[in-house]
Amino acid sequence: MGILFAILAAICNSTIGIFSKYSLNTNSNPTTVVFFRCFFAFIVVTIILIIKKDGLKQIATTKKHAKQIMATSVFGIFVLYFFEICALSYIKIPIYSFLSYSTSVFTIIIGVLWL
Repeated sequence: MGILFAILAAICNSTIGIFSKYSLNTNSNPTTVVFFRCFFAFIVVTIILIIKKDGLKQIATTKKHAKQIMATSVFGIFVLYFFEICALSYIKIPIYSFLSYSTSVFTIIIGVLWL
């Protein structure tokens, strides 16, 4: 099951640049595109948690960590998407893909320097 989810995540991740670039070509603002990406993700996750057995219990237990989850969402997800969409408004998708998939190199470098 984990392999299936990894493949689905890879497929979804590979389409992000294309759909984001298409959204930008319709004269959308990068902030608007980011907002709707996060909003639709929120809706999908909420539906999955409601349908899933014990999903509502998971929502109730996350209330204890709501501040940490909100901070992670803003700094980890929203800011990442914002920079991604801004980059796509200036460069082509293949260049962005190459740079974004080089994050493991930057992670190693930053980890060695800061940790």
